[in-house]
Amino acid sequence: MNREVYRELLPLYPLGALDEEDRAAFARFLEQANPEDKKEAAVFNDIALVLAEAVAPVRRPGAHVKSAVMRAIGGEATVEEPAQRPTVSAVSGYTFIDENKGAWRPLPTQGVRIKELSNEPALGYTMFLMDFEPGSEFPHHHHSGAEECYVLSGELITQGRVMHAGDFFHARPDTPHGRSYTETGCRVLLVAARRDYFTGALRFYEAFYKVKKVCLAVWNSLRARFRR
Repeated sequence: MNREVYRELLPLYPLGALDEEDRAAFARFLEQANPEDKKEAAVFNDIALVLAEAVAPVRRPGAHVKSAVMRAIGGEATVEEPAQRPTVSAVSGYTFIDENKGAWRPLPTQGVRIKELSNEPALGYTMFLMDFEPGSEFPHHHHSGAEECYVLSGELITQGRVMHAGDFFHARPDTPHGRSYTETGCRVLLVAARRDYFTGALRFYEAFYKVKKVCLAVWNSLRARFRR
């Protein structure tokens, strides 16, 4: 296996999407790979874990389960109050963001918003969620770096293909990307080069929409006053 084939298979290996022959060849290549390739493979393994958690989140058993177990073994049945989960916290190098927390930011395209999950300047990538309202679209753009997209819910139409929950695509660096749109609405998980989705630009768009909202409110108020 050469390095070009290795890079094509890299996003698929941690997802278990390779057949037995490709999986064995990939593993042999990785054993002798340089530190940079091994580090990149580790990043994709982390991404696969995030995808697995997003699709099938782990749920903590209720207090009644512990009570039943304690009664079965003859111990004292005590019920513990569930611990309150932090909304966004960092513990020993780990960052946790609850599903209903974190900052959603609107994009210039109507009906599309984005929430940053992680930002790795040293590795050059950003991971985020993108929400599409029904009937919305993201316009044509160009990838200077690679992009990974995993559909979590709904239906996304891109590059002439209809993608459903569980579908995935990888875009190579320096590739054009036609408009992406949805009739039903959808949510996708994206991993992209930071230079393609500069987080500072997202904050600018957020400020822009706030200013726009205030300006519209002032304009409507003045228009209503002059009509009297």
